[in-house]
Amino acid sequence: DSDEPIDKIMEQEIAHIGSFLGLSHAFVMHLHRSDPLIDVSLQWCAEGESDIFSRTRDLEHYWFLKEPSIQVISGEAQITAAERETLEKLGIRALAVCPVQVNEQPAFYACFAECRKEHVFRTVEIKFLTDAIRILQNIITKRNQRNSLAGSYAALESMLDNIGSSIYVRDIETNRLLFANRSLRSRFSKELKEGTLQQLFEGGIPSQSHSGNCEIYHEDRNHWYDLYYTRIKWVDYRPVFLCAIYDVTEKKVYQRRIEQQAYTDFLTGLYNRMCCERDLVKYIEEAKRTGSKGAVLYMDLDDFKHINDGLGHQYGDLLLKSISKALSETVGIHNSCYRMGGDEFVIIVPARSYHLFEEIIAHLQDIFSRPWLLKDTDYYCTMSMGTVDFPEEGTTVTELIQKADIAMYEAKKSGKNRIAKYSDNIQTHSSKRLDMEKKMRDASLRDYDEFEVYFQPIVNAQEEGTPCVGAEALARWNSKDGFVPPSDFIPLAEYLGLINPIGNHVLEVACLQCKEWNDRGYPDFTINVNLS
Repeated sequence: DSDEPIDKIMEQEIAHIGSFLGLSHAFVMHLHRSDPLIDVSLQWCAEGESDIFSRTRDLEHYWFLKEPSIQVISGEAQITAAERETLEKLGIRALAVCPVQVNEQPAFYACFAECRKEHVFRTVEIKFLTDAIRILQNIITKRNQRNSLAGSYAALESMLDNIGSSIYVRDIETNRLLFANRSLRSRFSKELKEGTLQQLFEGGIPSQSHSGNCEIYHEDRNHWYDLYYTRIKWVDYRPVFLCAIYDVTEKKVYQRRIEQQAYTDFLTGLYNRMCCERDLVKYIEEAKRTGSKGAVLYMDLDDFKHINDGLGHQYGDLLLKSISKALSETVGIHNSCYRMGGDEFVIIVPARSYHLFEEIIAHLQDIFSRPWLLKDTDYYCTMSMGTVDFPEEGTTVTELIQKADIAMYEAKKSGKNRIAKYSDNIQTHSSKRLDMEKKMRDASLRDYDEFEVYFQPIVNAQEEGTPCVGAEALARWNSKDGFVPPSDFIPLAEYLGLINPIGNHVLEVACLQCKEWNDRGYPDFTINVNLS
C-alpha cells in the first residue's frame, strides 16, 4: 500500500533480494516491443562492486532472456560455448533470471548474478526467488489497478494542456496518434485533419534516434519550429514517441536581422567584406563540386578622392550609393556585390552565372561610361578592375582576392579606366612592385637621401657663345640595388602618396644649389623644377 513510485519499490525489492542471497549484482531488463533490443532499467551491486552495464539503452538481446519461468545458470549448466562467452564478457559466473509478468506477459526480467566467485543456486534460494518475484508481480498489479489508466491519462492531459509548447504523443508500433495537447490542436488543426503531422515534424529524424532535437521550417506558414523528441513509456506502458514543438519564428527573424547588420555595409546597403569572405568560400566549393568555374572582380574607383575633396564627403557618399545600386541591379551578380571599404568593391561571378561573364563585364564598363549626377551637375567617375577565375587560379579567399587586387593595380598602372585579367606575369611584376614599394618607404624614413638631384644645363642658343643660363633639376633614385628609372618609380610614388614629399626634397636641393651658384657670381642663374 506504499505511495512510493513503482520504480522505487522495485529498486528496493531487488536490492533486498540480492543482499539476502549474498549475491554481487542484480539488474532489471525489459524488452522493446517494436525491435529486438533491450534496456537495463535499474542495477544494484554489493558494496565494493560496480555496475555490470555502463550502457543501459538499446542493447542487443541476450540469450538468457527467453524462458517464461525462472532460469538458473551456474558453472555446471549445459549451455553453448557462445552463451558461456557472453556471460564471461559480462563477468557473470552464476545467474538466475526471473520473468516479472504483468497481465500474463513478461514485462521485465529480474536478474540476480554472482560475479566474484562460482555459485550454485540451492533449491531454497530458487524457492525464495520465486516467492519474492510473485510478491513483486502482485505489487505491480495492485498499483496498476489503483492508478487506473483513466485517472493517469486525465492528470497527464491536464498537465500537458497547460504547457507552453505544442505536444503530441504517437504509438511507435501502430503510428496512431494517442494524444495532442490544447496548443497543438489549436495551432495545427489543419495538419491533424489531413494526417500530415508526423510527416511534417518527424520526416528528418533518424530512424534509430532515441531522443534529440531539430529545426523544422513550415513552408506554407513561413514559420520556424524547434522540435524536441524522445521515446518514453506511456501511461499504459506502451512505447510512444513524444514530440514537443516550439514556435521560434520571432527568434529566427531577430537572428536574421542581426546577421544582416553584421554582413551589410551600412552606407551602401551592399554586403561587406566579412560577408564576401564567407560567400566566396561557398562559391569556391560549389565550383569545385560541379567542375565549373566562377570569377572574382576587384574594382577600385579612379580618382574618387578628387570628388570627395572637391564636392564634399556627402556627395562622395552619394556617388558610392549610386554605384552600389547600379552594381546590384546587374543580371548575374545582383546578389554577389560587396563593398570592401572606401572606394573598393568586389564582385563575385558565381559558377551558375559564369556564362554571362562577358555580358557582365560589358555592362560594368557601360555603367562607368556614363556621368553621375552630383550637385545638379554631371561628373564622370571611372573604375579600374582586376579579374581572376576560380578554382583554376586559386582555391582560397585570401589567394583570390590578392590576385584580383594585383590585376586591378596593373589596370591602374596601365592608365586607369581599364580591366586587367590576372596572369602569372602580373604576379611577377606585382612582386617586384611590392619590393620596390618597401624600398621606397624605407628611403622616405631616411629623408629621401636616396633620391639624388641631377642638373641638366640650359643654354641660350641665341647669344654668342651659347652661354649656360640655368639648369633643369632631374630626380634620380639611386637605391641600394642601383638606379631605378623615373618611369618606374614616379607612378609608384604617385600611387603611394609619396610624390609630394619627394618633390619637396628635390625642390629644397635645387634651391640650395641655385643659391650657391648665385652667390658665386651667377646672380641670374635659375633652376627649373617640375612638380607633380
